[in-house]
This record gives sequence, structure tokens and C-alpha cells, in this order.
Amino acid sequence: MSEVSFENFGHVAKKVGYGNIFISSSRYNFQEKFIPILLNDIKNKLRVSHKDTLLDVGCGLGLFLIPLSFFCNTVVGIDHKNFINQIKSNFKFIIKKNLISGNFLKIKLNRKFDKILIYSVVHYLSSEKEFQKFIYKAISLLKHKGILLIGDIPIKEYEKAFIKSNEGKKYYQKIEKIKKAHKKKSKAFGISNFLKNRKKDSQLVTIDLEMIQNLKKRLNSMKLKVKFLRHKKLTMFNNTRIDIIIERK
Repeated sequence: MSEVSFENFGHVAKKVGYGNIFISSSRYNFQEKFIPILLNDIKNKLRVSHKDTLLDVGCGLGLFLIPLSFFCNTVVGIDHKNFINQIKSNFKFIIKKNLISGNFLKIKLNRKFDKILIYSVVHYLSSEKEFQKFIYKAISLLKHKGILLIGDIPIKEYEKAFIKSNEGKKYYQKIEKIKKAHKKKSKAFGISNFLKNRKKDSQLVTIDLEMIQNLKKRLNSMKLKVKFLRHKKLTMFNNTRIDIIIERK
């Protein structure tokens, strides 16, 4: 993950805490209603069972990790130490050694997992090379017949088309209206409220359809079962994002 974004999210975790778990996940407050829908979608795509050992890479304050822990045998979470420390303090039932602080690409894991979740993370990586490295490392941690879900990936062309559409214009008008209402009440609207005076990340990867096609070719050559699914309309970010489901045969 880009070091700037990694540290920025760590800063937000420290500032926000569990009073605003949703904002710390880089969501807007008005999108909170989608979380139960997303959680159910994740459970179905990963085919989660009570026998599973699940790894959540970029688990944040446990937005999905904590509820998924009730449907799995074991959960393991990886993220910035400021996120991990808060989960340890607030959720004593999660085994502490299964909460790992640090950058996923730099952490050595000596175990494999039935299910791996990487949700709303890869667009904070610094390059296409790092994007591929991140995914290949996750695949290497899958057990036989294990499933990896890389979810909520924003696609450049889909976002551009949405912004130009009538739906997109209404969506962004809604955001601006809610922003103003929150400002009047001095309430936090989104993650940007907590990143004032922080260094902006200028090295984020732009994920486009060409990059996805290149990845698709490489994954197919690895004899994996792979699905690329576009999000439906009227979900959290409309249909501008995709999920990748990878299964070891």
C-alpha cells in the first residue's frame, strides 16, 4: 500500500475511533445503509462457513472482520497498528495474535486460509506492479479450494461514465447537499474531515479496464477459477466498481 495513504488511514483511526467506524472505512455517513447488503454479498461470494479460517487484509476497525467472525471458525485481520490496537481493546473475543499490524506486502505469514477478503483496498496501492504483487501474494496464501475476494475496485472508465450521466450528477449534488448540512452542524461528513493538513497521496494507482484485462490473462494462465463481477446500480458507489473472485481448484 502507498505509505502516504497507509499512514493517513492510521491517523484517521487514531482520531476517529469507534465513534465513527464508518467514516474510518472511507465511506460517507449516508452510505451506511448499504453495509448489511455488502456484508451479505461478501458472505455469499466467499461462501463463508463455520469451518473457515478467514483473512481480512485492510480490516480497518473491523467493519467486516467483526461480523464475519461470527460465521467463521477463525478470523485474522491485518492493518495499520492504530486500527489493530483499537480492535484489540474493543473486541476481546478476537485472539490477539490473529490481529496483525503492518503492511501486508511486508508481513510474513506462515499459514494458509480458506477465505481471504481484500475489500476497498487495492486502489490505495501505488502502482500496477504493486497491485499485481498484492494479489499474487494473497493467492499464495489460499488453501486448496480456497476463495479470495478482492472487492470494491473502482474502474476509471466506469467512474467517468457515471460522472457524466444524469444519475451521477444527481448523486454528486446529493453529496454536496449533505456536506453543507453536516458543515452547519459541525459534524464529520467523510474521511477528508480528518485529513486536513495531512500530506495528499499523489502516487495512487489508477485502475482501468486495460489493467483488469491484463490481470485476467495472467490469472487465467495460472489455472485458477476467476470471476470479474461489476457492481449493480444503486449500490454504494452505483455500478462504477467491480469485484474479483479467485478460487483455487
